[in-house]
Amino acid sequence: MWSGEDDLKTGSSQGLGRAGRTASAALLVAGLLLGCERRTEGAAAEASDPAGYLAPPTATQAVRDAEGGTTLAGEAPVDAEVRLRDPSGQAFSATAGADGAWSIALPPAASPRMFAVEAELSGRIVHGEGAFLVLPPPGAPALLTRAGYGALPIAAEARAPSILAIDYDGGGGGSASGVAAPGAGVRLLLDGQTVGGGQADGAGRFAVLDLNARKPFAPGPHRVRVETAAGAAEAAVRVSPPDLPPGRVFEAERDGPGWRVDWRIPGGGVQTTLALDPGPGAPS
Repeated sequence: MWSGEDDLKTGSSQGLGRAGRTASAALLVAGLLLGCERRTEGAAAEASDPAGYLAPPTATQAVRDAEGGTTLAGEAPVDAEVRLRDPSGQAFSATAGADGAWSIALPPAASPRMFAVEAELSGRIVHGEGAFLVLPPPGAPALLTRAGYGALPIAAEARAPSILAIDYDGGGGGSASGVAAPGAGVRLLLDGQTVGGGQADGAGRFAVLDLNARKPFAPGPHRVRVETAAGAAEAAVRVSPPDLPPGRVFEAERDGPGWRVDWRIPGGGVQTTLALDPGPGAPS
């Protein structure tokens, strides 16, 4: 839930440039799926047990309509009320069905919006991982932002590699995210130098960090490139220190090949997500 200057509800507060990353970071580079996306049959019913575990809501689809509105859909405990809430307190809600599926249609907007997601059942509230960054055309319909890690597309159907987002923090740590063929090996280059590598997940999503924590995302212009066996994608971006006025949860502005979004993370730091216009083969 948003509240005044409260931080985004995220799954991690570890900095992008911090050394000694945990095993969860390695899972991310290998293609981390959204928190509870891989659930066995019957998990939704089990999550609905008032005395048992209440699974957090997840989003598995993001579809933009012809008018520019975006529909987010996913899974939550059966009969739970799922709410998307923005920093102003405005909320959009839906009730998960008997199969745990939920769907919320968001109206068109001229600039990016951020939503925390929560599910409520029998008076119990559970928050989903990260926050959804919903984008106007022509960018990807929505990204899952995560403190200390790269943003992930909500869904991916592309096979040609494409960079959809670049994240960095004030310490110079950074990540490139996007889509490629499911399971493809991904190499990350910055200004012609290899700085990281990983693998796309089963849906074709990747988020690749600088594994050596060399903090290469210094202020100034950079060329970011990802390479796979099936091809490569590049993006020219300019890095400048994250900046967010006191009292603001996030701010977005059009910047070069996409949108720059500065947003507050747990602990009071600020992370920047560059949501890029899609290249060939990227979801739109």
